Amino acid sequence: LLEKKNKIEYLLELISGKLSIIHKVDENKEYWRVIIFSWLSEYTTTIFYRWESIRMFFKKNNKENFYSNYIPLNDSDYIPENHTNYMRVVQRDEWNHLVFLRMFRFLNISNLSLIEKKITRNNLKRESSLDIIKPHKHLLIIKLIDNIISKFAFRFNKVIFESFYFPKKEYIKICLRCKLIPSKYLSFFDFPIKKSSLSKENNSKRIKLKNLLANIENQDKFIQFLLLNIYKDMPKSYLENFSEIKKKILPIAKEKKTIFSMYSLERNDNFKIYIAETKKVGSKYIHVEHGGGLSGGFTSIWRPFFDFYEKVSEMMNTTDDVQAIDEFVVKYNEYSMSFF
Repeated sequence: LLEKKNKIEYLLELISGKLSIIHKVDENKEYWRVIIFSWLSEYTTTIFYRWESIRMFFKKNNKENFYSNYIPLNDSDYIPENHTNYMRVVQRDEWNHLVFLRMFRFLNISNLSLIEKKITRNNLKRESSLDIIKPHKHLLIIKLIDNIISKFAFRFNKVIFESFYFPKKEYIKICLRCKLIPSKYLSFFDFPIKKSSLSKENNSKRIKLKNLLANIENQDKFIQFLLLNIYKDMPKSYLENFSEIKKKILPIAKEKKTIFSMYSLERNDNFKIYIAETKKVGSKYIHVEHGGGLSGGFTSIWRPFFDFYEKVSEMMNTTDDVQAIDEFVVKYNEYSMSFF
């Protein structure tokens, strides 16, 4: 795990510099850590597991000959919009088919023959498990009401409780004690980017990343493979859509706030960009651990090894005791008023 952590830190250092060049900004590694680390660590580990399965199989079976049928697919058809969308893409058979094919070709395995099979995309079986489940009507109404309230609450409140699983009565008590407008910000950071708003320059950013990473030398074959292929899988929210997301975020990121959150920093790219930007004006991010166990996401499961939240948070609260969180929030609210 330490070796894996070192590989991810190396990639973060490298890719952070390249993204700053591509987006013409002067941002350091810690800025980009907030935005891309959770995806980068998840992506690197996902690819590594597949890489190792191939390596171990052919190491044990180096005297036998094998063949594999493959379907020609376009990488561009499987570029995720953002980190959340990436989680659906990587579960698709077609994406995994592409990744294994890239590895076979990169490794040039002597006892493996690849045989192309012609097939149209229309003939590919659709995986119903990846279909987006439409929320119930009453949830949509709640979301709509919260969205209206959240716009006012975000302007007024100096302390923000975002993506917070908390008993309603206790949450209302905290808001009253801290003089806050109650809001859950359920969809406040969930805004799409229209293709029509993207410039031609934004569309060339993926090719720029490819070119910037292509000539980097590294003796580690796995790192070599990642550097040659990561541009194919990086979400649009870090490349083509980044400038537009940032443009929408900047007006709300200029005011200093204290943000308590449980899970949005894991996979909500709009929220990540907001946190990275609002930290510049002195805003404080407080991470409160969700008591949902493995549902917390990759960087939550592996937090003791990757220490992501420790590095990006000003403070952390790891208890799931309501009263303890209540006291923690109130005390921190009193303290935070001193620097507002």
